[in-house]
This record gives sequence, C-alpha cells and structure tokens, in this order.
Amino acid sequence: MGSLSTGESEIDMVRSDDSADFKEDSTPTGAINWANILGLSSQTPKLSGEAIPSDDRFEILALIGTGACSQVYKARQLHPSRVVALKVLHPHLLTNAESTARFQREAESGARLNHSSICTVYEYGRLSNGQPFIAMQYLEGESLASLLRRFECLDIEEALPIFLSCCNALIAAHEQGIVHRDIKPANIFIQSIGKERDAKLLDFGLAKVLSHSVPSLTQTGIALGTVQYMSPEQILSEPVDARSDIYSLGCVMFQTLTGRQVFEGRTAFEVMEEHINKLPATLQSANPAAKIPSDLENVVLTALAKDPGRRYQSVEELRDALASLSIEPEGHFFNQMVLYALLVFSIFLLFFFFVRI
Repeated sequence: MGSLSTGESEIDMVRSDDSADFKEDSTPTGAINWANILGLSSQTPKLSGEAIPSDDRFEILALIGTGACSQVYKARQLHPSRVVALKVLHPHLLTNAESTARFQREAESGARLNHSSICTVYEYGRLSNGQPFIAMQYLEGESLASLLRRFECLDIEEALPIFLSCCNALIAAHEQGIVHRDIKPANIFIQSIGKERDAKLLDFGLAKVLSHSVPSLTQTGIALGTVQYMSPEQILSEPVDARSDIYSLGCVMFQTLTGRQVFEGRTAFEVMEEHINKLPATLQSANPAAKIPSDLENVVLTALAKDPGRRYQSVEELRDALASLSIEPEGHFFNQMVLYALLVFSIFLLFFFFVRI
C-alpha cells in the first residue's frame, strides 16, 4: 500500500498527544485504570499538596492521574448529585490553541453521543478559574486491556458479546459522522453485570468529525493513534472513514481471541511498516489451542484487509457477520452425538426389559 519515510520521528508519530501510548501500563487485578484509559501517567499523584481546581459545581474526591495535557479527578457533581470522572486541561495550556481545540473536540464528540455502549459525557465547559473540563460517567470495572493481561485471551463465548457491544457503539458514533481513530483494548471498558459482561467504548479524544469542515489538529506527516491498532491509511496520514475503525477493531478482535498482537515488530516503526505491507497470520496459527472456527477467522481477517475497499464497508456489516455466527463450544457436536447414542441405548434396554417380562 505504501511505505513510511524513515526521516520522520518515530516518537512524534506515536506520541503526538496524551492519548497515544505505544506500551500500555499494567494495573492491579480488577482495578479501574482511568490513567491508562485516558492517556495519563501510570503514577497516580496524591491529592494532598496538589493544586486542585476549585469550582462550586464539583467536589474533588481524588486525583486519578495526570498527563501532558490534562488531569483527571474522581469528583462529586453537586447538581445533580453523582460521582463523575472530571478531566481538566492543564492551566499552562490555556493559551495553546491546538491543545484547547483538541480538548474541545473531545468534549463535543463525546457529548454528541448517547448510547448504552459509550461512556457518557455529562457536561463540559470551563471551571470558575477558566480551565476547560469534561465531566464523564465514572465506571466500575476494568478495561479489556487489563482483562487480557490477566487471561491473555478470552473464550469465543466471552469475546463475542464484547465485539458486538463495540460494533453498536461505533455504529452510533458513525451515524453522527464521528470516527473514533483510537480503538484499542485500553479504550474498551468491561463492566460485570451478574454473569454478563457489558462493554463500553471510551475516549473520543482522537475522534475525527467527518461531517464538519474543520482545520486539522495534527501536523502533516504525524499520525495519531496507538500503533498496534492503527489502520494503514491512518499511519500514512491519508483520509480516514468508518472503515479505519473497522480495521482497528479487527486488531482488537485478533488479540482478544489469540492473546497476540496482529503485528509484533520490535519497534513502533516496524509495527507500522507491517500494518502497511505485511499480511496478518491466521488466528489458528497465532494460537492453535484457541481452535478458532473458520467462519469467525474469516470475519476478523476481512476486517483486517489492507485495502479499505476489501473490508466490511460499514460496522453494520461487521456486526451482522458476527451476529450470524453459530459458535458452539469445542466438542459440542461430539457430546450431542454421545448423548443421543446413550438415549437410544437406554430406550433399547427398557424395551428389551419389558419384552422379557
């Protein structure tokens, strides 16, 4: 499809803002990792001694994490009364037009979306000291990234509902003309509801609003995103649409089912080159023990096509393909046949017994 110029800075391409992280930080088992999710430092500063924002609409409860562009607090919104995740732009960036415009874009994109599979943005604006803020739904659970660190990969029966929730979230975003551009396990949050797992899509900080003619917030030749999950066209800074999110979700599905990244180059630059030029391995060869059915493998590999024209052309198509799969546990057919044979044999024995009587 193309190649990358080695003259560009790898670090600039990978870490052009808070949300782009090549290597995800680890978190305690089962703990919510807002720092990882929101592109913040893995070291969580203590609240005492910190310069915290003051506003009569919010009571600050704890500092969750800090990054190059923002801090995120656990806070209580007073009217209406609820606990929120409060993201605040650093004061020294108030005069930085690009940072404030990107923060505003994140707020507006999130606020336009109202869907059960998307983390809700309740409110955004400016605090009394002038700092821009975003008040978001505070979630209990863990990211898919945390789940995969614990279990490496998920069973098909566990993974499919997560994939379908992600599809539904992306459909809602794409209907509003919003492309996420940073689909990755750290941005997929898992809440356990009884025995079921409910997935929510987070962090529209890199979202591109297709329906608006707005100036680009990135420099020419600098790609935004997380390299393991970026589409070839995104890496090459070509125009992106909904099919770029489909590719990224394909990368997530591959990893969730096999426990391996689609491409595992030694450096960020190698990974980007592989996304552009190298065909992905089959899921079965990536993890033979997973026993991925051929129908499911075809769905994932179609999503991972290099050429956007060869992928599913909408997330609705991808969702329908996933929903149509008839996935049965390994050995299910054999077990059914054994039970059927035992039933027939039991009937024969009963018949023989009554005939003898």
